[in-house]
Amino acid sequence: MRIDSKYLFGVLNFIRTDKKYEGDKPLQYGTQYIVGGVFVDIHTSTKKKGTFTLDIKNHPANPDFARQLQEYIDAACEPEEENII
Repeated sequence: MRIDSKYLFGVLNFIRTDKKYEGDKPLQYGTQYIVGGVFVDIHTSTKKKGTFTLDIKNHPANPDFARQLQEYIDAACEPEEENII
C-alpha cells in the first residue's frame, strides 16, 4: 500500500518498539524490518515523491504483530489514492 511520508515516523516507531523487533537490513530504495519473523518492507518512491510503500510478508510467523500493524496503519494513516491525476 502507498502511504504519505508524514506517517513514516509513526509506522517506524510502531515497528521498532515491538518486543520481538529483530533489526533491519537495507533494500534497494528502502529497508526491510524484521519483527518475530514477519518482514515489513518499506520502499520510498522515486516517482511519487512524498510517499512510501509498505508490504507485510510472512504473516504466519507472528500473526498478532501483522494484524496489529495492519490495524495501526488502517486507523492512523491515510493510504494515498492510486488514481489521482
